[in-house]
Amino acid sequence: MTIRLNPSNLGQTRSDLGLGTAATVNTGTTNATIPLLNANGRLDAARLGSGTADATTFLRGDGSFATAGGGAWELLSVSTASDSASVEIGTPASGPFTDTHETYCIVGQQIAVRVDTSSIRMQVGVDNGSGGITFTTNNFHKWHHAQQASTNSSYLAQLSNTDSSCEITTGLGPLTNRESAHFAIYLSNMNTASATGGAETMFHGTFGNFNAVMIAGFCAGMFTKLTNSDKNCAVKFFASSGNFDGKISVYGLQKAV
Repeated sequence: MTIRLNPSNLGQTRSDLGLGTAATVNTGTTNATIPLLNANGRLDAARLGSGTADATTFLRGDGSFATAGGGAWELLSVSTASDSASVEIGTPASGPFTDTHETYCIVGQQIAVRVDTSSIRMQVGVDNGSGGITFTTNNFHKWHHAQQASTNSSYLAQLSNTDSSCEITTGLGPLTNRESAHFAIYLSNMNTASATGGAETMFHGTFGNFNAVMIAGFCAGMFTKLTNSDKNCAVKFFASSGNFDGKISVYGLQKAV
């Protein structure tokens, strides 16, 4: 075997040594270069495909990074009320109610009122078109609320067809009595506008509170704004009288990829 070392004809030399064109390719991260290994002796994940490579994504067969799976609950926000008149959650720009999630769960914990027999109510707000939220009585709230009676042997039921807000918990005792409520409310069709009559957001949930006796109940209803371009993208919680305390967390169910 003859190996010709000819500086003026390195192509011939590579051929004699059995080397391909890779022997002269520069290293780097651009097209037609060879990427270097990182400090851990591995190829950086970002070199494998397009998109963002991090702990929340995976590499698809088409060579792009995408959010894994879908169908997982994700904590989106936590709000704390401390002798507060209301808690408002959501903006058109920053969410948490966006088109990224299909369903939302709002969890209230250790909810206590400052005025005896007050209840906790919920209202949905719409995008006002200027980056803000409008909570308006033009938003029709239809709801049904049922709970155990104080004797625990029958039910008390309430309903409304055109209320400006929805009752989530029944009347509570004051904070000084250490009476509190917990609830879980599921919302669907947030931040979307209906082509046939405005934004329609459905909700249902359960609650439990201690008010001299243990009480459990459920609530369900809908919020609708009769303008096609409106989008329900915020919620507000407040006491029917006075202020309240507690923690309210919002979870979103991711859409399937």
